[in-house]
Amino acid sequence: MRSTNPLYLFTYLQLSLRLVWLQHMVEGVEKAGLLIAAAIHDLDHMGRTSSFLVNAEHPLALLYNDMSVYITSVFVISLYCCPE
Repeated sequence: MRSTNPLYLFTYLQLSLRLVWLQHMVEGVEKAGLLIAAAIHDLDHMGRTSSFLVNAEHPLALLYNDMSVYITSVFVISLYCCPE
C-alpha cells in the first residue's frame, strides 16, 4: 500500500477487521478465497483511482480498455500467480 491518505488507511483498516470477523463465519474454500482476496486486493496499486488512470490515458487503462482498470489488473496478475 503506497497511500498515506488517512481516510484510505482508515478504510483499509476497516476492511481488514471485517475480514478477520468474516473468516470465523466461513470454512474451507470460502475461507481460502477470502484470505487470497485480502492479500491481493491492493496488488500493484498506484494510489490513484481507475477514473484518474482513464482520464490520464495511463498505459494500464489503455491495456484494459478503460474498464475497471485496477480490478482487471489484479485479476490478471492473480492468474499469473496461481495458474491452476
